[in-house]
Amino acid sequence: MRASYGRQRTRQSLLERPLRRAARLHPRQRPCTASHAEVSGVCTHPEGRGRGYAALLSRRVAGAILAAGRCPLLHSYADNETALKIYRRLGFVERVRVRFTLYGPQG
Repeated sequence: MRASYGRQRTRQSLLERPLRRAARLHPRQRPCTASHAEVSGVCTHPEGRGRGYAALLSRRVAGAILAAGRCPLLHSYADNETALKIYRRLGFVERVRVRFTLYGPQG
């Protein structure tokens, strides 16, 4: 979420400084449908885990999606308990399980 006004941008910049080394600074929303957008690109460096950075970034992106009148959604591997715990704490609920098949070149 980009802030466009000086005061808001300064606040955002000050908030992000401690995150520079610990978490990805460019979380984003990927449009999926006219009514939904995916929370995407949120990750935390192993040394920065356990400090709430992923939750902060996820909340910020989900808030921007909601402000745009869309429903935020995300995906995770079923065994990624750390991410699932964060998502549940943020109010997300499991809606559907999907089977993922990865294709690549032979060899």
